[in-house]
Amino acid sequence: MNLKEKNIKCKYIFLIMNLISYLYMIIFHNVTFIYSIVYLSLISIYIFISGISINDKKEYKRNINIYMILYILCLISILFLVGRPPIRISTSWYIPEPTPFKTIISQLKYGSINEIIRNIIGNLCLFIPLSFLLILKDNKYKNILRQTLIILPSILMTETLQMITNVGVFDIDDIILNYLGVLLFVIIMNIVNIDKIRKLFNTDFHLKSKTKKVLDTIIIFILIIFMFRNI
Repeated sequence: MNLKEKNIKCKYIFLIMNLISYLYMIIFHNVTFIYSIVYLSLISIYIFISGISINDKKEYKRNINIYMILYILCLISILFLVGRPPIRISTSWYIPEPTPFKTIISQLKYGSINEIIRNIIGNLCLFIPLSFLLILKDNKYKNILRQTLIILPSILMTETLQMITNVGVFDIDDIILNYLGVLLFVIIMNIVNIDKIRKLFNTDFHLKSKTKKVLDTIIIFILIIFMFRNI
């Protein structure tokens, strides 16, 4: 096993350790939304920096898949676990009257700024990270139809699971906002030069070996602190 293969193996062992630590905290402890986002962000930064250190084309592509896994974990955390009522499977589901834009108009008229940001802006942005990662993975996902085939079922499944587990309701306006956010984002991505953005995730920025080691050591040290804090 050469040095690069050893680095890749160490990377995945450390990643798994942190994911176990993260899941332990959000399932068995009352962590805050901020803590959850910070921890997952640090893991994402670690994956990015380790990618720079390894500097391998195949590994850069694998990293995009890891970012997707981290995004799904983040989505599960904020929608089902962190600050949510206990999951309780029930067969008596409440489905509001499916009147499009009813909730949106009501919130725009009577909601506070915080409610508008959380419920409208938040729902618009909720699935944009997944859309972005799909485009990073392959240019074919700049096509809105291809995006729809993945994003729309994901939105519907999320809304259905919230209803089944009693941590939320099935809201047609949430679906509209989630999908509209992705639609607008894909339109923008077809205007900008995505290759320049993609390059940021596929290069080592010509950093010196010592600089890479320093960055890697710093983020590993921070994540170790988070793991020990959990213990």
